[in-house]
Amino acid sequence: MFNQNQPEVIFNDGRPLMQSLIGPRIMDLLGTDLEAFEQEAIDYFALGYPGFRIVRFDHPVFYLKDERPLKPYFKDKQRQQR
Repeated sequence: MFNQNQPEVIFNDGRPLMQSLIGPRIMDLLGTDLEAFEQEAIDYFALGYPGFRIVRFDHPVFYLKDERPLKPYFKDKQRQQR
């Protein structure tokens, strides 16, 4: 589910990816049950960071993409920067 072979990506659509860690309870699942690990990580970030999606995992760092819609103010700022 997590693509660990992607090239290094720090920005996506001009927006930086957020980096985050998770607690040892979920990390312990990595060595025993990969499917449970993936589901727990997805659930963890869905609850703690609604609107963000895991796009990469480099042990122990998760990279999250902000998929929330931009507010009008920020859309205008991005247009001005181009």
